[in-house]
Amino acid sequence: MKIIKDIENKVITALDGEKVSTFRLLIFQYADYFIKNKINGAVFIKNTSTLSKGYEKEFNKHINFYKYCQKYHLYNLTPCNICQKMIDLSYDTWERVKFIRKSSLPLKINEVTITENLLFELNKYLETCITRTIELFEAVSETRNGNDIEFFVQQPNGQYVFYPMQAKILYPSLKYEKIPYTTTGSTVSQTDKLINYAKKTNGIPLYLLYNYSPVYDSKLNNYGCSIVDANYIKKHHYKKNPTFNDFHVNSTGGQIVASPWYILVCPEFEDDSLTRTIIGTPHTKSYTKKELLDNNEWKKLSFNEALTLDKEPYGDFVEQENFSPKYRIVINNKNEDRLD
Repeated sequence: MKIIKDIENKVITALDGEKVSTFRLLIFQYADYFIKNKINGAVFIKNTSTLSKGYEKEFNKHINFYKYCQKYHLYNLTPCNICQKMIDLSYDTWERVKFIRKSSLPLKINEVTITENLLFELNKYLETCITRTIELFEAVSETRNGNDIEFFVQQPNGQYVFYPMQAKILYPSLKYEKIPYTTTGSTVSQTDKLINYAKKTNGIPLYLLYNYSPVYDSKLNNYGCSIVDANYIKKHHYKKNPTFNDFHVNSTGGQIVASPWYILVCPEFEDDSLTRTIIGTPHTKSYTKKELLDNNEWKKLSFNEALTLDKEPYGDFVEQENFSPKYRIVINNKNEDRLD
């Protein structure tokens, strides 16, 4: 069967880490042919000479997925580009906060709302992707903080670097009025709690900042979602609310210390010296996929659950005694496609 041989050759000649992605795209391309001729995974593999048994399961899974897409008229499936999606979401967050701040209506927006909107958009984006480069989880415990996030990024070696994040929004005063902040009855600041959590879990502590500044409007709108090393904030802003300029324009020491959040996943920033400065010292431990999945404190976030807002008033944030992440975002790179 010529089509099967052509697919096999294209998979064999694909780059390492891209073989399964190539296979998936080709199965989708010729799905109608396979369905019409009643070719299943076993028949497909029988007519190849080099593809492993793992491709049989992958074939059946994607043919079934194709049938599902046909049934529900999902025709716009494409390979995932998580880098571009996170860039888009950064610009979108800037515009979202801008809309609320400029509205004549008494609208409010807070960190939890934006975080859950980002999760909703990421999950919705997954519905149009052939590959699953993003996995979203929610804490089983309902008492977790919607401001706190665990963010894992897979590296070329297949291991995951961990970034615990706390979200903070820029106020109309152009200050981060909840940095620094100490919860009622506590003597330890949220910044210290975030840093302590990172030390305990071998992560790199980051603040995830949601921004809009009318001073810069569209000039710096790529900073809608930006990140800053929590250790830098502890050192330079332990007693005084930082401003947008402090991180994004005129940082202490003349070095801009904030960066758009998408540097964590976009390959072009991997070796950038500024990126290394922003995320601080190298991590001391990487996590395996098994370590991430073998944890009963988390459950997969389904499409219908992605925008379940906290039953809390629309205040600034929910107070918690410790850093207590409610959401986990796992970014898989192309190595995740391998069928070992």
